[in-house]
Formats: sequence, structure tokens, C-alpha cells
Amino acid sequence: MLKNIGFIESQKHANFDCVAFQDLDVLPENIFNLYQCRDKPRHLMTALDTTDYNQIAGHKVEQSRMEKGTNLFGGVVLFKSTQFQMINGYSNLYFGWGSEDTDLMYRALSRGLTIERPNTLIGRYKEAKHTKDPNRPIRNQALHARCMYRFYDDGLSSLKYEVIEKQEHPAYTWIHVRYNDTKYLVDGDDFVMKTDSELGQNFTKYMHITNRQSFPVPKQTE
Repeated sequence: MLKNIGFIESQKHANFDCVAFQDLDVLPENIFNLYQCRDKPRHLMTALDTTDYNQIAGHKVEQSRMEKGTNLFGGVVLFKSTQFQMINGYSNLYFGWGSEDTDLMYRALSRGLTIERPNTLIGRYKEAKHTKDPNRPIRNQALHARCMYRFYDDGLSSLKYEVIEKQEHPAYTWIHVRYNDTKYLVDGDDFVMKTDSELGQNFTKYMHITNRQSFPVPKQTE
């Protein structure tokens, strides 16, 4: 959700055509790992120092697999702004650690986008030491398991928040926002409880009545 808010607020500041989303606990090692958008969404983090550069998010990854394709899409990702709108941004329903990045990847793939990755020599990152949550919330796993049914009405198009304060600094902008997390938690729980049949019917009906190329970005109150 916060990354969706960051995208919307950045577009208010300037009409950026490329956006990068990066976890705070990783830093790039190679100056040739360029933060530039191309025709395809880009997953820049292909190796971590804390796992001897052969694991990402706890998964052992061979170089050939990481470069050719994997179900990992976390750490650092880049989109053209039009692409991010086309997939309706991130889901707003994930709280706690895990699964929101894979959900994002499936959104991209479902819209016919393919993902580009640098090799594991270029895509190396250092990971800051911090305490990690050893448990992935079961709720997040359930959301992720059926994420394909949800991308059309969960994301930028359903985001609601209020800007409380904004401070612009030379290298960054600090934004204090308020949102109703209870609403999104309840929406996520309702989705988890629906049957596959109910989800499939809603999804088919939606795809038949719309041919939208992108999802509207809501206007937020200052």
C-alpha cells in the first residue's frame, strides 16, 4: 500500500515516466546495475552478499535460473509509469512480511509483460543486518495463492488515504499519511474466505465488460 501511495504522490510532484521500488535493507554493489527503465519491467536484485550471492529471500538460485526467470521479484524493481498503472500497482491487502512482491510479478505477467534481470555479477546487493520475521503470515500466503483473481479491483484503483504532512528535503520527500488499515484487513479476509467459483465468476464478468489499458489513479485529498 505504501508503495502505491509513493507512486501517486510522486506523480503529483512531476510526470515521472520511470519508477523504482526498493527495499530499505538492500544497497547495490555494482555501478553498472543501472536504475533505468526499459521496455520490460526490471528486477535488479539477483544476488545477495548475506547468502554468498546464490540465494534470494532464502531461496537458492543458480545464476542461469536467476537470469532466465524465477518466481522471485523482490528487493528492487523498476517499471515505466504506464506499466505500473496498467497492472493497477501493488495490492493494498498485504500486511506483515511476504508475498506482495510475487503478487506484483503475477500482475505484470497477467498483462502480457515479461521481466528483465541483470546477471548475478551485475545484480549484486548488500543486505543490512536486521531482525527478520521468521514467519510469513498465513493470511498473506492465502492472498498470494489466488492473486490472479484480484488485480483488477485491488491496487491503485482502490487506494484511499489522506496526506497529513509533507516535507521536501534535498534528497528525498517525507510524507506522513493516514489510511484505514482495518478496512483493507477486512477486505483481504473477505477475499480469502471466497470460493474459487465465486472469484472466477466475478473475474470473468469483469473481463467481459472492460477492455481498459490501464487503471485510474485516484485523486487524494491533501
